[in-house]
Amino acid sequence: MNEITITNDKERLSSKEINDMIREAEKYRAEDEKFLRKANVLNALDYCVYKMKNALKNKDANLKLSSQEYENINSGIAKATNLLESNQQSEIDVLENHLKELE
Repeated sequence: MNEITITNDKERLSSKEINDMIREAEKYRAEDEKFLRKANVLNALDYCVYKMKNALKNKDANLKLSSQEYENINSGIAKATNLLESNQQSEIDVLENHLKELE
């Protein structure tokens, strides 16, 4: 984990300025963590869609599925694809829930 160290070697920054800089660094760390979490979920969902599409191309797997199961899987893939295409508007929890459904 990266660590930010702010020192006052030459007495140029006041304590308030240092504290403000620390708060700002913490604020951006939280935003970065949220962005990273969302990116990881999007990547996992994209990979899951890829695996599901490839699995449906396998004729042996298709023979084992009922038409209802096949339709449910295709519906899930379509929903996931829509979520991926509109990823900027989707909340992380929505993406995570759909990933769990597909898995």
